[in-house]
Parts: sequence; structure tokens; C-alpha cells
Amino acid sequence: MENLNKEQEQAVKTTEGYVRVLAGAGTGKTKTITNRYIYLVNEVGIKTKNILCITFTNNTAKEMKGRIGKQIKDEDAGYICTFHSLAAEALREDIHCINVVPNFVIIDEEDQNNVLKKVYNTLGISNEDYHYKDMKKEINKIKNENIEYVRY
Repeated sequence: MENLNKEQEQAVKTTEGYVRVLAGAGTGKTKTITNRYIYLVNEVGIKTKNILCITFTNNTAKEMKGRIGKQIKDEDAGYICTFHSLAAEALREDIHCINVVPNFVIIDEEDQNNVLKKVYNTLGISNEDYHYKDMKKEINKIKNENIEYVRY
């Protein structure tokens, strides 16, 4: 609990209901949530399997897992993840209902551009002829208007 301000300590020690920590960059959100997790496990006796800890970035989730792993007695640091990874896992559980394979991949902006670059090279198209941004808009338009876009 050392080096926590009054609000951070309150967030750490609150044991009823959920706690949402909203603050700007560099204000100690990760430190607060990490300390809360450790407090709940070591002081309150909550099992790690009963804690869901969600953050925005993979780096923060990884950092939290490392810090928590060093401080708790349980070898398993529990479920610490990003909003996106939690949503992807939920999708994978029931994705078969819409005839999509569960091992789908979510690609970011850079991945999308790399795919388009390969396709453009194969087809002899230049990014100057048809910008990636415009192609992605066209693809989104097709996806949103046509339920059979995968076949398209």
C-alpha cells in the first residue's frame, strides 16, 4: 500500500462490488489495479480464478501479470486481459452459430495494409492508383451491405 494516494488506497481496499479506475496517463492506474488484485488475493482470500481484470493494452496486461505473479502465493495470476482479448474469446465460444471457424484472426491496421500490399503486388495495382484507405472503406461497405461478403 505504500506510495498510494488516498483515492488509490480506497480503490484497492474497496471489497464490495466492482471498482472502475479512470485516470490520465502516468497517474498510477496500473499500480492501483495491481495492488487491488494483490490485496484481494493475499488479504481478503479471494481465489485468482474469481477475479477478472481488464485493461486496454496488451503491454499493460503483461505488466500487471508480471507484477501480480511476483506478489501472490498462487502460481496462476488469474484472468488478466484486454477488452479485445476478452471479446475475442467470447466470440470464439459461439462463433460456430454464424458458420465462422473459431480460429479466426483479428488483424490491426498495419496487418490490413500488409495484406493489401500483397494483393496489390499480385494484381499489379499501386497504392497510388487506389489508396489502402479507400480500399478498406470499400471492403467495409461490402461487409456492411452484403451478408455474403465472405464469398464475395
